[in-house]
Parts: sequence; structure tokens; C-alpha cells
Amino acid sequence: MEFLDDAKGKRDIAQFVEFNKHSDSRVDLTSVTLREVPSQLVGYFQSKGIQPLPPIIAQEAEIVVEEEEEIDLSLDIGEEEIVVSGGGLYVPGF
Repeated sequence: MEFLDDAKGKRDIAQFVEFNKHSDSRVDLTSVTLREVPSQLVGYFQSKGIQPLPPIIAQEAEIVVEEEEEIDLSLDIGEEEIVVSGGGLYVPGF
């Protein structure tokens, strides 16, 4: 897989991570997986001639964080399939 990550092209669009090396820490795995995204995004915008907008400076009082409703999901793990279902009414054949 490294040949895909090291392939020469217009942009680097693949990031391979050794899962077993980072599987003990979600934060570490996420960090390593997303490490190249900022430079990939900047490179894409530059290739299209898209300039960044000026920074927006906001006061802390202006920042509103809305709480989202929780989604109730359950997993039914069978021998041949995993079924993900949510709360609510199940209508067969609908």
C-alpha cells in the first residue's frame, strides 16, 4: 500500500496508517489519520486559484453551540450480519 501513498501525481490523496501501531489510542489514530488533510486542502485550493477569505474575529459571547438531539441506535449482531436499528416504530414492508 505504500506505493499508493508515495505515488507521484498532481496531489497526494491517500494516507495509509498502520492501524495496529495506533489502535490502543483513538486520539493518536485520529491524529495520524488526519495529519495530511490540512496540506491536501490548501494544495487543492491553490491549484484552483481559490484565495482564503479574511479571518473572522468573534467574541466568545457571539459563539452559540446548539445541543443536538441524541440518536438512539442499537446493534443486533447475528452470525451472518449486523443490523443497525434506531428507536421508533418498525413497520414491516414499509
